[in-house]
Amino acid sequence: MSTCLEGVSRSFRSLAAALLVGACAVTALDAQTIDELRERVREAAGAAHLTTLVAGLVDLSENDDVSAGRLTITPGPDLDVDTWKLPWRRNVPLGDGRSELHLEAGIGYFVSRSATDDVWGGGLPGLEAGLRTRWEGVSGFVGAGPRFDFGSGFHAGPVVDVSLSYVENDALWSGPGAAQTEALLDGVLFDWHATTLAYGVAGRLEHELRIAELRSLTSLVRYDVRRFDGIDSTDAAQDFEDTIQRLVVSSAYEAPTGLSFSGGPVLWELRVAYTRYLGNDEDVLGFTDYYEVGCALESPSPILQTMRLSGALLFGEDVRGWSLGFSLTF
Repeated sequence: MSTCLEGVSRSFRSLAAALLVGACAVTALDAQTIDELRERVREAAGAAHLTTLVAGLVDLSENDDVSAGRLTITPGPDLDVDTWKLPWRRNVPLGDGRSELHLEAGIGYFVSRSATDDVWGGGLPGLEAGLRTRWEGVSGFVGAGPRFDFGSGFHAGPVVDVSLSYVENDALWSGPGAAQTEALLDGVLFDWHATTLAYGVAGRLEHELRIAELRSLTSLVRYDVRRFDGIDSTDAAQDFEDTIQRLVVSSAYEAPTGLSFSGGPVLWELRVAYTRYLGNDEDVLGFTDYYEVGCALESPSPILQTMRLSGALLFGEDVRGWSLGFSLTF
């Protein structure tokens, strides 16, 4: 027997394994109580660490070193992931002339949708159950750490961060097996909510090369290790104990356009970035890495300090996407 979710990613293969247990349970509804059968699905879900998928989605929405936008994950049934981010960063001088306090904070939001005509993949004739499901989450995050000046344009330092997030899953069932499947899986694999606490540490290495007036090449290497723990959830199947590791390498070239606005020069920027997930959960989202190529226009703002309009394409094996952004600096 196979399910429609097999082959998408390791997390979805784990979900498929839990669904296989559910499929066997559906056929035994007359022999055992629904509570006993739900316990079998719960144990399978816990052993498969299905919460790692949601931890990966939260981390994706909080990673402000890459653009917000839409990602479509393939192969298998497409999984669309939309992210919105409202980041804030500032470097505060510490007074010794050689170091600063790096501060970062923000709000992240994601919504992810997927659908299938039959979660059992045709393996249970007469009990077909169509599913339209959505994961949605919002989080707030803060981080801080020293930023040391090593000269020649190099800066580096650690960052300690913490975040709090609320995630929920909604499911809409259809088909002749909808009632039985919903009774078995709702609250365990689907239709649940959870609150999670994430904390971790990152290492940052930055370099800025001043080529000429208003022309620069800025590069960043950042490595994050983050732990996700559940605080509250609908069911024990959503108890988070997951670790996400990622590496981001980016470079941006900035130069003047020759135009001016609000008394200052308008700048253009070309940016390339690479994100790679590492560790045991490197393919948690169905892909291990992706690239971003984008451009931006930045000018003085008549209200605040600067305003910025950006766009980018995101691509990699089994993933593609795009992003648009607008920001104000004060």
